[in-house]
Amino acid sequence: MAVLNFIINNVLTQASIIIALIALLGNIALGHLCTIGYMFTALVAKLTGGNSKSTEELELPKSLEFMQDTYLSVMVVMVPIYIITAAFAGPEACASIF
Repeated sequence: MAVLNFIINNVLTQASIIIALIALLGNIALGHLCTIGYMFTALVAKLTGGNSKSTEELELPKSLEFMQDTYLSVMVVMVPIYIITAAFAGPEACASIF
């Protein structure tokens, strides 16, 4: 448990430094279980983002504008993942959960 505590605190500290640099504020902190994912996303954005400051500056085709809504974009990714996982698990495994 102590090792996990150390890892979580270390990741949160590093993430807070990165978030403060992104937000240009020194008084912001981030504490969430998805922090590693946020840090990976920030790295991808830094490598591919160019001079863009916000996702709102993205010029998307009309057919993809719904992806600017966070909840819809997460749904578009997560629903297929759940369906594929359930298909591989099989009906017996899915029925035993519920």
